[in-house]
Amino acid sequence: MLHNRSKIDIALVLQVMIFMTGGIGFGQDMEPRAYNNAPTGLNFLLVTLGHSSGNVVLDAGLPIEDAEADVNLIAAAYVRSLNVFGKSAKLGVVVPVADADARGLLAGDFTEIDRQGLGDTLMRFNLNFYGAPALQLKDFARYRQKTIVGLTLQAGLPTGQYDETKRINLGTNRYSFRGELGLSHRIERWNLEAALGHSRFTDNDEFLVTSTRTQDPVTSLQGHLVYTIRRGMWVALNNVYFWGGERNVDGVPSNDRQENTRTGLTFTLPLARGHALKFVATTGVSTRIGADFDTVAIAWQHTFGRGF
Repeated sequence: MLHNRSKIDIALVLQVMIFMTGGIGFGQDMEPRAYNNAPTGLNFLLVTLGHSSGNVVLDAGLPIEDAEADVNLIAAAYVRSLNVFGKSAKLGVVVPVADADARGLLAGDFTEIDRQGLGDTLMRFNLNFYGAPALQLKDFARYRQKTIVGLTLQAGLPTGQYDETKRINLGTNRYSFRGELGLSHRIERWNLEAALGHSRFTDNDEFLVTSTRTQDPVTSLQGHLVYTIRRGMWVALNNVYFWGGERNVDGVPSNDRQENTRTGLTFTLPLARGHALKFVATTGVSTRIGADFDTVAIAWQHTFGRGF
């Protein structure tokens, strides 16, 4: 029998995947260099391909054994660097398309489902209010980072595929809101980074047609050790610990409170001017509920703008 420690949610895995490479974070994301300064007026276009696999339990009350899921992702993201009252800022949006396959034994019979379609859209605003002045490209070459402190606000929009008669969906049929306080400190070629985030969720009042599913807030603490090999090329060791997020259906708790740790590596390889590839691999380290899956992803990033 699959234990609770292996329980994950396909929509949650999808959200985690699209942020580890694109820079729009969620409660379990591992995003190095999220608070780095960037010249104002630049545009960043990202296309991500990712794959996640792991053990799942679709519902705590279902007699499911040997459950597994594979989630394949294509996500497009756009980010714009801004000048907000003399401080550097970024505004971004990401739209994912996914193919998820889940299989297992339901009451002793092999069952398999497949979902294809849009995931939830996420929007994010980041403001570095200390240590990262807004600079145009011509002035940015003289900038040297020391300590940056920033704030991130994020909203998840219920645009993903959702069928109220199904237990498994690519979308969550609710809004999510997240705030995060982040710090980045530079020591020669090294960046030491930390971020504390808190996510809240609206209710899904169309769960299995007539039920209401709620979820408690999720709090996360992430850290990164980033080494710059040369301009545009860097590698990062990432770690995130998150807790909370117990779900309730019509007021009945699901006993699925999360308290998990994930770790991963990120490597960025510059190509021709304005182009780069990002490689990501993550895994669960300490799992109670909700993060027992592995992910690999590759993202292409194109940077463009006046003077770039």
